[in-house]
Amino acid sequence: MNNKKQNVCQENLNSDQNVLEKAFEHYQKNDYEKAEHFFALALEEYDNAEIHYYRGKSFLNLGKPLAAVGCFERAKETAPENQDIYIDGINALLQLNFPDRALKWIEDAMQLKTKSKKLFALKVRWFHRKALQSEIRFFIINRNDKRSNILKCNAWRFG
Repeated sequence: MNNKKQNVCQENLNSDQNVLEKAFEHYQKNDYEKAEHFFALALEEYDNAEIHYYRGKSFLNLGKPLAAVGCFERAKETAPENQDIYIDGINALLQLNFPDRALKWIEDAMQLKTKSKKLFALKVRWFHRKALQSEIRFFIINRNDKRSNILKCNAWRFG
């Protein structure tokens, strides 16, 4: 076992603090390796969307988007109404160059009752990635809210 992992395990054994509190403490300190370790331990006790989500964000910050997607998928199953799960999951899928899977997540996210600028921007980003400029223009022109005017300028640059 390497020294880093040994230190993480040793810290866990010596601590009388709640595992979940330790996970968030390390996450806030940007120590994502330890945070991921403690989130994994916390999942043995509690299986909820927030822990899966933050474990996924830890993986993203460690440069492991594939592992992050797995965590975001579990979080999405538990809390399908949480738009942050979709946003980070879509970004991870786009990092992995899985645009078709990202589109499915975008379509699911657009069914949410919230109107998120971030989700709208991700849909535009997906269309740009697929080089469908005419479809971007059609999508934006047909939006009748303030977000469309903001993003219209950026979308025209794609074409």
